[in-house]
Amino acid sequence: MKKIIFLLIAIFLTGNIATAEEYESFYGFSVNLPSHWLVVTRSELQQNPDLFNLEKADVGNIDPNLLKQVIGKIQNGDFELYLNRKTSDPRFADNINIIKQLGRLPKEGTELNNQCAQLNGQLSKYFGRQINLYGCAIQTIDGKKALITEFDGAVEGTRSIQYQFQKSQSVLVVITATCKNDTADTIRREFGEMMKTIKFR
Repeated sequence: MKKIIFLLIAIFLTGNIATAEEYESFYGFSVNLPSHWLVVTRSELQQNPDLFNLEKADVGNIDPNLLKQVIGKIQNGDFELYLNRKTSDPRFADNINIIKQLGRLPKEGTELNNQCAQLNGQLSKYFGRQINLYGCAIQTIDGKKALITEFDGAVEGTRSIQYQFQKSQSVLVVITATCKNDTADTIRREFGEMMKTIKFR
């Protein structure tokens, strides 16, 4: 997953992806996206097969096999990706990725406190370096509970803000915004506004 984050710059630089205001996700929800967020999904790749033609795309020093793997995961519906045209730069493409995973939100109280207490250690082990946890709480968003966490991103100098929603009894939809530290305030505010518009089917 660490390497995938580096690929976002290459994907961001490849061209003109359709924009959306209200977007219907493959994962069973709609969300309002500002026009400067680009949607990279399975349907986009199907509709624009030449957009990510690896023989034509300028991917710089990025391993084309790794890029092919990421594109394959999007085509398979393993995750969706939104890219911010306004704040991204050659250092890093501020992005939102969406996945589904088995699990359930912790119950508020002891279970939540224990999960939050263990999270920075789990993330540090997963990312292979010390990760700081800046927030971990359950909030209600338009009548739906979400576990909201904020922590250092996999790439040094970045920050991740994550919302986990219970889609069904055993399935979570996990929506993570990752951005440069110097754009974190902007992305946090904008991401929070997006999450207020989320509607599950």
